[in-house]
Amino acid sequence: MFQALCSSLFRQFEFVQQQWVQYGLDFNVGSDTCPIVGNHDAQAKYVIPVDPSGPGAPFVCQPMPQFVEPRGGDYFFIPSLTALRMIGMGIVDPT
Repeated sequence: MFQALCSSLFRQFEFVQQQWVQYGLDFNVGSDTCPIVGNHDAQAKYVIPVDPSGPGAPFVCQPMPQFVEPRGGDYFFIPSLTALRMIGMGIVDPT
C-alpha cells in the first residue's frame, strides 16, 4: 500500500515513478530499473557500483526477480485548503 500527497501528480509522483524507479538516470545506474520496485523482465540486471579508484569490480545482480507486482491504482483528490475553508464557511456544499 502506498499513499502520496502532492500538489502536482506529473511533477512529483509521476516524475519519481518514471525517472527514479524506471530509468535510474538520476542515480547514475544507466538504464537499470530499481531492483525493488522497478518493473523489469526476467533478463533484467542491476549493477552495484564500486569506488572507481578502488580495487573491486562492480557487482552484477542477474537475473533479478520481480519483488513488487502492482495490482491496481487510483488517484484520489482531496479538496484544497481554499475549498476546505469554503466548505467550513458554508459557501460550498461538499455533497
